[in-house]
Amino acid sequence: MTKLLIDDSLKIRTTKFFPDLEDKKPKAYDDTSKEIPDLDAIKPEDWDDEEDSEWTPPTMLNPDYKEFKGDNDLYVFPKLKYVGIELWQVKSGTLFDIVLNCDDPEYANKKIDICI
Repeated sequence: MTKLLIDDSLKIRTTKFFPDLEDKKPKAYDDTSKEIPDLDAIKPEDWDDEEDSEWTPPTMLNPDYKEFKGDNDLYVFPKLKYVGIELWQVKSGTLFDIVLNCDDPEYANKKIDICI
């Protein structure tokens, strides 16, 4: 994920988003299979290994497998009216008169052209 920043020269630049280093997968996440062999399955009596190849039991869903899915609507706020922004000033007297928060670089460029 990247963030778009507009510097003093009004050029758009991107910065890399750094994920939370404390955010970890659950233990044995990568070792757990979605499907496992069905231990109750029995090899058919008429199965011929030479003719049908080596018999392997059918698979079933693993009850211990947990599928972790991302939530695309996690940060969607359709009725959002206000946004709070914390700005740190390095030098006193810095003024911010226009702040644009959007996810479309083309739209941001059009707004910059209008505001200049």
